[in-house]
Amino acid sequence: MLQQFAVRQIAKRAFVDAVEILSLIAVLEAGNSNGSSEALNKAGAGRAAGHIQRALFTRLHVIVARHYLPVRSNSDLHAARAFELLKNKDVRAGVTSPEREARLAQAETDWAKCCADDRLDAYLHLRHKFLAHLAEPKEGVPIPMYGEVLEIARNTASCLNHLANGTGIVAMEIDTQIPAQRDSAKAFWAPWADEK
Repeated sequence: MLQQFAVRQIAKRAFVDAVEILSLIAVLEAGNSNGSSEALNKAGAGRAAGHIQRALFTRLHVIVARHYLPVRSNSDLHAARAFELLKNKDVRAGVTSPEREARLAQAETDWAKCCADDRLDAYLHLRHKFLAHLAEPKEGVPIPMYGEVLEIARNTASCLNHLANGTGIVAMEIDTQIPAQRDSAKAFWAPWADEK
């Protein structure tokens, strides 16, 4: 019973994280695609904008990475723990229904793909050595490219959405939440947008 409650709590938080992940991506992409960087630099605000973008990028990275951390306690509320708990057939039966089973199975397939992504180790290494902590990096571990970070983040958000759907926590698709976030991101950068 407590394990079923934990899976539902994780799924609820995971959906909120998934929306934030895609929202942060929208803000970062809007700021990089409309000519605002040049205008901000001309106005003397480029450094401040750079700090804001790095803070957004760090927040995005940390939210995504926390779902892949090893399970250390029964109080952990990240996706890795939910998927571990779902291996128990009684827990699984208690959090899904025949109508939602396909979505939960999709979440598990997505999770396996996300965890098998060859870029994930470098992604987590960046979190461990440069963002959440500061330590000497392991030799030979590359720093992920910007596009790789965004792709891992998008894949994770999709997986978290399926987890929330499969457990019945959220019935809507995450895509319904993103247009308003994207519009807000464009409006944020609009004063600096290239007027071409």
